[in-house]
Amino acid sequence: MTLNEHIRDLCAKATAAQDPKDVERTLAELRAALKEHSANVKMLLARYPVPSDHLVRSSTPLVSSDKQQSNLEESSASVAELQHPSSRNSRLKAG
Repeated sequence: MTLNEHIRDLCAKATAAQDPKDVERTLAELRAALKEHSANVKMLLARYPVPSDHLVRSSTPLVSSDKQQSNLEESSASVAELQHPSSRNSRLKAG
């Protein structure tokens, strides 16, 4: 059984459990499995052969509201200013 399958089984077991002690034991095992999975993903990412500046998302995630879209645009502008401080100066002069 793979770790992913084990995690799915533990989720189903925790959901179906009736006894609070069984739920707690299953959740403890699930936390340990998720921690192991997280460590595995971090290790794979650390060995990924791409420069770190290419790991930044290039697509905009879906947003559910105009407020979230506005926050996302402001955050993107802030990141761009951190990466390219001269762009902020040119925007200040233009505005």
